[in-house]
Amino acid sequence: MEKWLIERLLKEVAEKKQEAKNALEWAYASVEKQYHPFIRLLDQSVCIYRKAVDAVPNELRLAGVWRHPKTGYLYITIRNPYMGADGRKKVFADKHVAANKKFSMTSNLEKLEEVMLTTGKRLPPDIPVRVRIESEIYGALEGIARIFWDDSGASGTNPLEVAYTSAVARAMGEAGIGILPTGFATYEEVVAALDAGAGKDADDNAGVIVAKVTPENTGSAAGSAAAGQDKKAGKTENGFYQVKILAEPEVKKADKGVFARIGAADLKTGEKLYLLYSGPSAEEAGKIPVGTKMTVQGQKFTQGSHTYLKVS
Repeated sequence: MEKWLIERLLKEVAEKKQEAKNALEWAYASVEKQYHPFIRLLDQSVCIYRKAVDAVPNELRLAGVWRHPKTGYLYITIRNPYMGADGRKKVFADKHVAANKKFSMTSNLEKLEEVMLTTGKRLPPDIPVRVRIESEIYGALEGIARIFWDDSGASGTNPLEVAYTSAVARAMGEAGIGILPTGFATYEEVVAALDAGAGKDADDNAGVIVAKVTPENTGSAAGSAAAGQDKKAGKTENGFYQVKILAEPEVKKADKGVFARIGAADLKTGEKLYLLYSGPSAEEAGKIPVGTKMTVQGQKFTQGSHTYLKVS
C-alpha cells in the first residue's frame, strides 16, 4: 500500500476515533449523573477501506485497523454510547414522580399473543409491537418496534417481550428521554439489529457486545446498520458558520467541567445541528436567547443521525 494512502487512512482513523470520543463525552455530559450507569457502550465496526488488501500495513495495524478475513476490507472498531431501555424508563418515571404527575401505557401485545395462540403460527415479519403512552407531562407518545424472530441473542428466547421493551423505550424517546449523540435507538435495539444479521461475540474483558459487521451483509439488519453508520459518520469540517438558535441551551455540569448543547440551524444550508460548547464558554452560551443569529467558528461533524458543531 502506497504511503499517501496509508497517511489518508490514518487521518480517517483519527477522525473516527475523535467522533467517538466526542459522542462519549457528550453522552455523559447530557445525562444527569445518577443515570450514567444506564449508558452502555457498544463496539461497532466501521469500514474505512472498501478494497481487498492482502495484509494490514504496520502503521495502520498499530492504529487499530484490522482486515476482514473474507473480503479483505479494512475496518476499525469504535465504541459508541447508547442509553439502555431500562434507563429511559427510569428517567421517565422519575420525572413524573418529581412533578407529581401520572402516565399510563397501552399496547397491542395481548392481541398479538392471541393471534399466535389462535393460528399456532408466529406473526409475519412486517407486524410490529405498538405502544402508546398517555402522560400528564408529555401528552400522547407512541413507539413501534420490530420483532426479531430469528435473533440468536435475547430476542431469540422471548422476541415479543424484547420488542415490547423497545417500543416502550422508543415512545419515551419521543419525549427526548435518553437521546444520545448516537441517535434515537436504545442499546438493546442496536444489539438486536446487529445480532439478527451478523451474530455476536462476547468480549469478556470489555463487558460489551462486539458486533463484527461485514460489508457483504448489506441486505441484513446488521449490514444496514453498518451502511448507515458509514454514511452518517461524516468527516469533520473546520470553518465559520452562520447559525440561528432554535432552542433553549442545555447546560450540564460534569466531572470534566461545564458543557452546553444548543439546537440550531445552519443558515446557509438549512441543516439542523447542535452547537457544542465546553469550559468557560459553555456558561456564556447558556445565556444565548432563542432566535439569535450569529457566526461561529468550529469543527462540524456527524455522529449517528445528528450533526454537531463543536465551537472553538
